[in-house]
Amino acid sequence: MYGGYNTLIESVSQSVPTVCVPRVRPRSEQLLRAQAFERLGLVRTIHPEQLTVEKLRRQIDSALEIPRGRVGPGNAMMFDGAHRAAAHLLELMSDVRRKNNGHLERMVSK
Repeated sequence: MYGGYNTLIESVSQSVPTVCVPRVRPRSEQLLRAQAFERLGLVRTIHPEQLTVEKLRRQIDSALEIPRGRVGPGNAMMFDGAHRAAAHLLELMSDVRRKNNGHLERMVSK
């Protein structure tokens, strides 16, 4: 697989053992992301210039030996951003309501 943001996030969030061959042209952002994920133990990366059939086969075989669910973000990444953002916004609104004695409620309802 390539190392696009959505593809890597989806594979990691679903605990799918992943072998990544990132694009390095025209930009190196996929390579940088894949290497960062590899340092966290989330994916295996093969640089495209080092790609061989044998190396790809070995990496895939190695990835398949890991039971699904054993690979994953653990504490390295959290995927509940929408929930945490909503909770934070509600907390901020609660603070504003207490401080402004309901002023924000009137502003929002207009």
